[in-house]
Amino acid sequence: MSNFPVVDGVSVLIPPPQGYVVNFKNPKQQCALAAYILWGSGTFVATLFFIQYLYVKLWLIRKWDVETVFVILAWVLGNIDNALLGCKCPSKTCFVRSLIHFSDVG
Repeated sequence: MSNFPVVDGVSVLIPPPQGYVVNFKNPKQQCALAAYILWGSGTFVATLFFIQYLYVKLWLIRKWDVETVFVILAWVLGNIDNALLGCKCPSKTCFVRSLIHFSDVG
């Protein structure tokens, strides 16, 4: 048996501070609106740069190559990944997906 403390039926690494109420079913969200605004504006700007890249590469230069295919594939899969991260999903799945996402970024 593990020696980790159990909070609200979940084994945790360290116990919460005294007086802090842990609620895994409905957790508090700090700065959720700011995070959504930053995500939306960042995605918008990145999409503008992506469209500019495609315009230069495919319209002005008229050259398809492996780099272009992989950039398009990465953009599509990245948007699918971001859409799935925004979904409501079981906490264990979200935790694993967020670890994968942050390891990709860093």
